[in-house]
Amino acid sequence: MTGRIYCSPSAQCLTPARFAVGTACRLQVDPRLVELDFGVWEEVPWDVTPKGELDAWARDPENFRPGGGESVSMLQKRLMPFWQEVTGQETDATVVTHGGPSKILMALAEGRNGASVTRPCCQDVWRRLTLHHRHKLSFDK
Repeated sequence: MTGRIYCSPSAQCLTPARFAVGTACRLQVDPRLVELDFGVWEEVPWDVTPKGELDAWARDPENFRPGGGESVSMLQKRLMPFWQEVTGQETDATVVTHGGPSKILMALAEGRNGASVTRPCCQDVWRRLTLHHRHKLSFDK
């Protein structure tokens, strides 16, 4: 990996990021990269989550706050300053983050509004994105 390396502070991302970069690179932990806040749904299996609430989230993922946590539009608002900082540099950046933030960052890299992500975000997923300067993107899972 070359360039800057950013990572969510959660163990789900820190562990694979540290393994991938070893000691040769400095990992920059950024709290803006944490997963969507699922409120009281956090750590609750999907089959236990009330179906009516899941349906409401599926109907309006941009504004619905799962478990009283964070909506997709709130997640995008949190990620925008990170996106602007990273893409404003002239070097590539590798980002190790979760399903929700990676979907927002991929949408932004494709020139779409990140809040237009229509599918709900996944729990317990990490992804490695490489943001190349000039907004090109490569993606690993």
